[in-house]
Amino acid sequence: MIRRFLALLFVSGLAAPLAWGQGLGNLTELGSEVLINNVGGVDLDPETGVVVYQKSVRIAYQGTEIFADEATYHTQEGLVRVRGNVVIYRDGDVFAGEEATYYLETDDLDGSRLRTLYAQGDGTLFFKAKDFRSNTADLSLIENQQATLTTHDSRNPNWRIESREIDILNDSELGEVDRIILRNSWIYAGDQKIFWLPYASIQPDSQLGYRVLPGYQSEWGAFLLNSYGQLLGRDRHTLARYELDLRQERGLAGGVEFTSMRWRGQDEIGRLYLYYADDGDPAQTTASTSRSPVPDRERYRVNLQHRIYLKGHDDEYSQSPEGDGIILSRRGEPRDDSLFLDIDLNLLSDDFFYEDFFQSEAQTDPRPDNLIQLVKRYPQGTFTLLGRFHINDFYQTDQRLPEIAFDFTRQPLFESGLFYDGSTSLGYYEEQLGDFTEETRRRRIEFLESQPSTVENLNELTALQNSLLTPSFFRFDSFHQLSRPTTFFGWLNLLPKIGARATSYTGVNGLASEDEFRFLFNAGIDASTKFSRRYPGIISRAFGLDGLLHVFAPYVNFSYLAGEDFSEDYPAIDRLTPVTFLRPLDAGQFTAVDQIRDWSLLRLGFHNRFHTKRDGRSFRWLEVNNYLQAFLNDPEEDRDFSNFFTELRWRPVPWGSFALDSQLPLLDDPSNFTEINSSANWMPTDNLSFSLGYNYLSGHPVFANGNRISLLAYRRLSDEWGVGIREIIELEEGTLELQQYSLYRDLTSWTAALGVVIRDNQRDELNYGLALTLSLKGFPGATAPVNFEPSGLAQ
Repeated sequence: MIRRFLALLFVSGLAAPLAWGQGLGNLTELGSEVLINNVGGVDLDPETGVVVYQKSVRIAYQGTEIFADEATYHTQEGLVRVRGNVVIYRDGDVFAGEEATYYLETDDLDGSRLRTLYAQGDGTLFFKAKDFRSNTADLSLIENQQATLTTHDSRNPNWRIESREIDILNDSELGEVDRIILRNSWIYAGDQKIFWLPYASIQPDSQLGYRVLPGYQSEWGAFLLNSYGQLLGRDRHTLARYELDLRQERGLAGGVEFTSMRWRGQDEIGRLYLYYADDGDPAQTTASTSRSPVPDRERYRVNLQHRIYLKGHDDEYSQSPEGDGIILSRRGEPRDDSLFLDIDLNLLSDDFFYEDFFQSEAQTDPRPDNLIQLVKRYPQGTFTLLGRFHINDFYQTDQRLPEIAFDFTRQPLFESGLFYDGSTSLGYYEEQLGDFTEETRRRRIEFLESQPSTVENLNELTALQNSLLTPSFFRFDSFHQLSRPTTFFGWLNLLPKIGARATSYTGVNGLASEDEFRFLFNAGIDASTKFSRRYPGIISRAFGLDGLLHVFAPYVNFSYLAGEDFSEDYPAIDRLTPVTFLRPLDAGQFTAVDQIRDWSLLRLGFHNRFHTKRDGRSFRWLEVNNYLQAFLNDPEEDRDFSNFFTELRWRPVPWGSFALDSQLPLLDDPSNFTEINSSANWMPTDNLSFSLGYNYLSGHPVFANGNRISLLAYRRLSDEWGVGIREIIELEEGTLELQQYSLYRDLTSWTAALGVVIRDNQRDELNYGLALTLSLKGFPGATAPVNFEPSGLAQ
């Protein structure tokens, strides 16, 4: 917008005092909006039509101010020129140079030795040019000759790009730099040329431009990972990221990832990722066991995640910058976000692909799902039509072809004071064994059949043979529940519940194949109250206390469920999985539909909350939740009491916090175990920060014992240097599982880091990794040819 205002500024600013001059035409109409002052005189040459303002000229127009040593208006040529120490202020932006010229008829603005800056996000790009040209009527393009770019705010920057020609393209809607095009450019480190660019396009986005990561990792050898990002489409609706990776031990790989950018900041999913690797050593593994079978050399991934709003968006249309057509802008909300189609498809070449090439995804989502679902949201609940597919044969999963479900949120039932919630589903379900799982079981069966017929061998053989009979059935399930919130004596809150569940199985295949119908009845009650007391005299700056309010809230939850149980041989797909936490008490939240058993459960607990005042509002300083569950009728084991649970969250100050989740076997029960998960984050000084975690598990009937400490720390040694450390120690095995050491160097406008990673994966030898990163910190979107980010190495 600066150039547009300069056009009006130069014209109207000189028109006010020169209204009597020849050739000014109708420019006098803007005179009342302009303020122009100067220390010297005003000269007019009637023959040439030149008017000159002398000495310290100041022109102000609608928030824009321009200062110069001299201003000249050439009436016959139709241009205005300012000279000498030119400084332009507009909306916080500053432009400085030696000379600027504005052409009235063409709206062109020329300048020489211009210096300015562009603020983009959290960074700043400093710019100067010997000559520049811009058309103020079309702010999308600024052309520069012999220009310099840098992010170092210094007269002598430690790095810069010098280019013969630079075009700056602006996004007029967002008011930001959209793209910078460089022609015939050199990158300098200090005064030393280090890289020549015949042509480059820099886009101010951390995901755009060229990025490279060199390093070393034991399974890969030396590697060089390259990616280039750019926006596609006339309305830049898609981010494309092209990858070309070279790994010494694994060979050449590459791919492309397309990400939708149409609706930034919203929750739509839009992603297509294609990646292929010609693996030179597919038998290589990070685990302690060998692979069987060994994957083929040709390995790949295809991932598609997308959300489609079926009623569309309110699209906005505008003229393209080139003036040759209409472009689509889709940044608004969808017309109706209650009806949409979700697609989540993930095709992999083998079970070990993520482990070998994408370690972070192997840890967070090692067996990705494959589903398509249609969702319609109502104020009363949600309708879902779901299809789940068995695309990757090496994974064990269940197919739902399809499943129709209605979920009703808790809502008033007319004006009766009652509340209703429930769910109903209908579908065809089929479990599929992974190829590796099935093959392993068949080999074990062959081995047992060749052995003597002992009781142990026969039991194992029967169990393995039964496990190969994959279950399938049609299932109709419907759950309905009524509740009524009630308060007694003004302080006792009660929520009684009563409900029923009906489940029908037909077309059953498996170890048992009879059709079945089951009816379940459930009832329960939640009771709670609270007491509070204020302590205004408790004040501590060190612990962030400005008075204290203690809220004590005891509660009791009782849940009862009864009905007909199926035999152990009856097939189940939605079944229980081993966990360390307690199952939900509400029958409507219990998702293991095929393995529901009678229960009678009583949970006793109490909340302690401590509030203080912070920034004029109530702040939850400390929260502790303790509870214990009694099994009057245990649906899973023969337990009498659960562990004693503690959930603690403490946030005393902005620079420190502590969290604890623990369960301890306070009562004598052989099925109980011990679990502790804690974390602390602290920044005791401006130069030191650390995070400490502790995870302990002992005596669980399914999961292996664990005793792990994790440490993450950063120490700022000086204004230029810093060190970081990350350690994971497994005390149960006496193993230092992960060591990561980083050395950071502040290069004023750049940050350099050298990282070393050592992993102990319980193999014969350690796994090593080395990575070098170099990134711009002042303007992270301006990616030079060297901009490293070790995305997977530090996982």
